[in-house]
Amino acid sequence: MLNSNDYLSECFPGVILGPSLINQWKIHLHFEFAKGLSVHMDGSDDLNPRYFEKVFSQALSIFNSIFSDDDQVFLIVNLYKENDFNYKSKLGLYLKYISNKNVRFRLQQSTLPYPFPPEDEEEPFNCHTIQYSLKCLKRDIQTPFILKTLTNRDFPSLKPRLSNEVGMQYPDVFFVNVSKNIIFFMHDDYGCEIISKSLEALRPLYDKYRDLICSYCKDSIDELLSDA
Repeated sequence: MLNSNDYLSECFPGVILGPSLINQWKIHLHFEFAKGLSVHMDGSDDLNPRYFEKVFSQALSIFNSIFSDDDQVFLIVNLYKENDFNYKSKLGLYLKYISNKNVRFRLQQSTLPYPFPPEDEEEPFNCHTIQYSLKCLKRDIQTPFILKTLTNRDFPSLKPRLSNEVGMQYPDVFFVNVSKNIIFFMHDDYGCEIISKSLEALRPLYDKYRDLICSYCKDSIDELLSDA
């Protein structure tokens, strides 16, 4: 059975799963959620529920525009650990959001280099990535719950939340659509990154969600699609 590393090497050569996918791959889109809404209520430190509702609904809408129930998917999660930390447990996300235990049985775990460059180049690398990968169908995944945890990731008072499993930081979650050769990465409540092997696969997303494209990358995306 094709594993996630073999698939990525074949379809997205050179791409390392981590933040800033769009800086690694030419064919991409970057969407910004809840434009025009504030995280906080006016004149208050209270969180704005309308903001989080809009983030979640837009993330789910974009996701469902990419993934169909029968699409083959790699659900991949990165945990970032210090080298001297001994960690062998399975990731709780797969227990909570993959209900079929026969599907969960296919979960694979690997240890990879840390994807972030050190701020001080002379400082020794003392961390690594534990990557979990599960090949399944889109319908096997309770996607709304995962997207909700990603919406809430930077706000400890909000539920549901994905445990960081004693990692150095919050896990990164990647949905890799093997059937359509598209990767969806919601980095936080701000937005999501999408890369694709095919430019034409992104055009319907561009047309449908044009107003959500990040302003600082809109010109480059417009140019990319107009040249096709």
